[in-house]
Amino acid sequence: MKQFAIFGLGSFGSSLATNLYNLGHDVYAIDKSEELINAIADQVTYAVQADVTDIHALKSIGIQNVDVVIIALSTDLNASFLGVINAKELGVKTVYAKAQTDTHTKVLYQLGVDKVISPEKEMGKKIAYSLTNSSFLDLVELDPTHTLMELEALPNWKDHSLIDLNLRVKYNINVIIIKRNDNVIINPLPEEVIHAKDRLIVLGDSSEINKLTMRQK
Repeated sequence: MKQFAIFGLGSFGSSLATNLYNLGHDVYAIDKSEELINAIADQVTYAVQADVTDIHALKSIGIQNVDVVIIALSTDLNASFLGVINAKELGVKTVYAKAQTDTHTKVLYQLGVDKVISPEKEMGKKIAYSLTNSSFLDLVELDPTHTLMELEALPNWKDHSLIDLNLRVKYNINVIIIKRNDNVIINPLPEEVIHAKDRLIVLGDSSEINKLTMRQK
């Protein structure tokens, strides 16, 4: 269990805060809007009305003790940047921040943010995959170059073993889980034979995974 602090309770921040809390984590939800604080108060560990640009207010809340701060403010650039600076000055080890533009992203990284979150861009990528790849089921971008994807076994994979398919060498991807009906095969052996309708969770280079799905359309 970790302690998270969410700065900003718009639709993204509120959803993030409540989902982290439902997963069993301690969540500090912080916003200067009393209305937003009241709306989320019973869905997080602590809901506090405060201005994230005020380092003294954040210190009094105890932000310096949390594991991760997520700045979910992207339209108010002043609050976004000062939120990052304040979290860093208070000694928070891991800071994430939401951004809407490439310029905003660049500045956040220059301020020392560990990861920039672009929900709209990431959702657009998911929709694009789902519209153009019939094999696509789900996608998680782990970093700018690596992706965790769940896809259906392609027809020409049927009755071939993983060692025969040689996906690691051909596409620089690793099959880490096979879902077969109600069974889950974790870290499948190279001799494992792929069945029709198997669902594979693969990890690898984003560009190679994209090439794979496009070639097999």
